[in-house]
Formats: sequence, structure tokens, C-alpha cells
Amino acid sequence: MARIRRLAALAAATALMGAFVAGPASAQTAKPESYVGSAAGAALDLSVLSLPKVTLGVSTSKVTSLLTAVGEGAGSLGLLGSTIRAEVNTSGNDVKGPSCALPLPVANLLNLGLACGSATANITANNPVATSEGSVASIDVSGQNLLDSVASVTDLVSGTVATALAPVCTTLAVLCPVTATVNDVLSSVLDTKTLEVAAGKSVSTVTTAAGKVTAKAISEGAVIKLLPLPVVGGVVSDEPLATITVGTAAATAVYDRATGVATPTIDPALVTVKLNTVLTTALGIPATISVPIGTSLILPGTAGTPLETEIVVAAGRTVKNADGTVSAFADAVKIHALKGVSGGILLNLARAEAGVGGTVAVAAPPVLELPRTGGTPWLPLAGVGVLGLAVLVRRFVVRPN
Repeated sequence: MARIRRLAALAAATALMGAFVAGPASAQTAKPESYVGSAAGAALDLSVLSLPKVTLGVSTSKVTSLLTAVGEGAGSLGLLGSTIRAEVNTSGNDVKGPSCALPLPVANLLNLGLACGSATANITANNPVATSEGSVASIDVSGQNLLDSVASVTDLVSGTVATALAPVCTTLAVLCPVTATVNDVLSSVLDTKTLEVAAGKSVSTVTTAAGKVTAKAISEGAVIKLLPLPVVGGVVSDEPLATITVGTAAATAVYDRATGVATPTIDPALVTVKLNTVLTTALGIPATISVPIGTSLILPGTAGTPLETEIVVAAGRTVKNADGTVSAFADAVKIHALKGVSGGILLNLARAEAGVGGTVAVAAPPVLELPRTGGTPWLPLAGVGVLGLAVLVRRFVVRPN
């Protein structure tokens, strides 16, 4: 029995030596880092009368901590040849486009210029990056085809304008020509291009670096000419009835990989309106108007007529969710032109969205060990233990009879 106890004790000592030989357990990750970032933009959503909505200049990008990067750019959603996708998993580089297509006219009302999309995806040193872009060159809405069905309203509109201006004319006779001027403009709608848009583009980018994940969407807005060549004062004017310039909108969301904190910011689009100077002189109003963010404006001289055009400038918003993810929305500028004509023309411009979120890595508790210095002092002890164990085993096995 004593021999067995000595054997057990020595085995325990040898096991302890084995623990020294094995050394400390390496640190393990109890929960790996996770994150996701996405960005999306659209240069323009366009609805004409009862036709289906057309979305132009679209871009979307997304990256994840699973080492994926995807970018998609489209000149026009659903248009074959203008939509591009780039995708990478784990590592590598994918560059697509630009690819462009020329859309067909829509119901003889809407003509779109060249629509293009491009995208790139890249993962280097475990940092995914995705970028996409969508654009359309131009948009024209044909006035003749748009308003032929409502030509009979011109006389009614003229009477409405004259009635509205009658008190003004009674007080200030010099303003009476306004009636003829406005009626000229209304009549010219039937004989000229109604709307001309020099559209911008949207660019969406999500980048991953050692310290942060940044998602950003930019939509460049557009320049819109309402009645590019109106008849004013009985002659064709080379100045549009109204030129509406929509600036760049941006939405950004940044995730700090060290702290796990995400922050959203927005930069809404600014809008300015330049009116035909002949009309503004007759109406006695400024030629250029800035539309403040978070407000709306009805173009002077159009209220109550088929030409009524309203501009709504959204302020944008940011969202912080309970799980720590954030989103930023630079909401689109809405322009509702010719509201009195079968619902008119509705444009939503310069929409940008970005969002990020994640959790930092959590390390497993380390295995503690006694401090030691020098090289490997346990080797002699381990050798003695193994030798002693061998001797004891031999004595135990080879017992005297």
C-alpha cells in the first residue's frame, strides 16, 4: 500500500512537471469582432402623370466583418446594361464598369439620356472596401404630349389669373400687363418642352481601416429647368420660367472599432431658384430665391394654376438604435411641378443614406501561471521526476517473493 501511495504521489508530481512543460494556454477570443457598414444613394426618383416611377443614378455599397464587400451601381433601375455589381469575399479586387445604356422613350413623354453604372470591391489586409456610382446624363419631359389632354383648361386658367390680379390692377395700373404675361407663359406650355433636367449622380462608399468603418453616400442633385423656352411678353425667351438648382446631399456614418461607438452625420442639399426676370419684374419679386432647409416654397406666379410647382427641402435625420447601430438620412428634395395637370411631375432628388454598427472583440480570460525568469528551469526537475517514477515502477512490478 505504501508503494502505491508513493507511486501516486510521484505520478502527481510528474503531471505537475508536464503542466510546466506544456506552458501557459494561449489567449483565446471568446467573441470575435463584428461590424457592418452600408451606404445608398439615388440621384433622382421621377414620376410623370400615372406612369410608373423611374429611379435614376442609384448606388449601393456594403461591407461586413465576414470579409465581404459588395458594390452596385445603376444608371436606371431595371435598365439592362446600366446596372453593375462588384463583389469580393475574403480577399481580392473586383472592378466593374462603367457600363452605359440609352433608355427608350417612355410613352412619348419622357426621354432619358445615357444611364451609367460602375462598382468596385476590394479586400486587402482583412479590410473590405466597396464603392459604387450611378448616373444619368439628362431627362426631358415633352410638354406637347404631356398637356395636349388639358389644352382646354388654358382659357379657364387665364380667367382665374385675371380674377386673382384684378384688385392689384385696380390699385396699381402698371401691374395689369402681368395678366397677359402669365397667360403667355401658360399658353407656351402647350408648345414647348415642359421640363429639362441635367441630373447629377450618386456615389456610395464603405471603407474599413484599422481604426474605423466609414459609410458615406453622396447625391449630387440636379439642375431643373421648368419651361426652358417659354413665351414671355409675346416672344420666346431664352431664359427658363424657373431654374431650380439642387445641391449635393451627403449622409455619413462612422464606427469606431476600438470603442464600439458609431456616429451619424448629415449634410442636406441646398436649393436655389432663379425665376425668369421678365416675369419677376412684372410680379415685383426677387429673381433669385433660396429655399431654407426644412421648408417648402410654391413658385411665385404659379399658385392656383396648372403650373403650380412646389419645392420641399427636407432637413434630413439621424437615428441611433438601442443596439448601438446608427443611420443617417439626407432626405431627398421634392419638387412637384405642374400640380394641376393630372397629378403633374414629381421629382425626388439627392437622396443619401448611410448606416454602420458593430461590436468589439471580447477576449477569453487568460490562464494564470506563476511568474518565472530565465530559460526552462523545469527541465532538470522533470528529468528527476521521470527517473524516479521509472525506479519506483520497477520496484513495484519486480517484487521479492
